[in-house]
Amino acid sequence: MHAKLVAAAAMFCILVCPIADACSCDVQDNASEEIDYADIVFIGEAISEKREAAWHSAWRTVMGWFDQTYFVEDRGVVTRFSVKRMIKGPSAETISVSHLPGTRGVSCGVSFPINETIVVRVREWPYSGLITSSCLEARFPVEDYTQ
Repeated sequence: MHAKLVAAAAMFCILVCPIADACSCDVQDNASEEIDYADIVFIGEAISEKREAAWHSAWRTVMGWFDQTYFVEDRGVVTRFSVKRMIKGPSAETISVSHLPGTRGVSCGVSFPINETIVVRVREWPYSGLITSSCLEARFPVEDYTQ
């Protein structure tokens, strides 16, 4: 009985433990640090989104950034934003940002409700463009980013 319990616990840990820790993020202590950590930061309104088919190489790059070695099977999304205010980065009227869909979880996915105005933080990757994830979600009030 004891051996079966130990085997079951080991199997659970083999299957669940790597997944539970799959999306680990560097957390900044304040909005100023979040701005410094990102390449581009803006206040924007999500105006459209579309699914992308060729995402595996881009997200292997991103997962490498998070020191992950697993292969992301999910298809990506590109969300287009109307820029209301640029906080960091070149001025633009619209910006398209690539990301995995979802809300946190193992893929670090993030979703942006259409017509909602939020602070958006992105990283710029060679050959992959502008990318974001749940690790780059703004965690402080909008006012903290505009001071």
